[in-house]
Amino acid sequence: MNFNQRILRYIVGFMVGLVLCFIFFSERGCSDWLPGARIKEELVSKPVYFSDLATCEIECYGFRTSEIFYEMRTQGDIVFSRSEARSDPRVYCFEMEKSVCLVQFADTANIVIDFYPNGMSYEPCDCP
Repeated sequence: MNFNQRILRYIVGFMVGLVLCFIFFSERGCSDWLPGARIKEELVSKPVYFSDLATCEIECYGFRTSEIFYEMRTQGDIVFSRSEARSDPRVYCFEMEKSVCLVQFADTANIVIDFYPNGMSYEPCDCP
């Protein structure tokens, strides 16, 4: 067996291995174990409440709480530089396309404690 045959057999074996890996492991995702995915999973696993301040600000800027919660789950990016992951209770900053939320993760529930529009010029609300 000369060198060209060895290279050809190696390439064919490598390609068959890639195809088999794709078939067996295509349903598994690599993103489930990343920190952002774990935080979003924890967000969905507990009830989410909105503080009075956050509810007032959400309504003031023309959003709905259900819309904000849906965007946090689907499009929300966790900004770890603005989050307090090592505090007790933990506070994470969710940045969406139109808004930013601060969510406090407690033992029994998650509470949206602050809200503000992202990238829009806005006037301050008269919320307490």
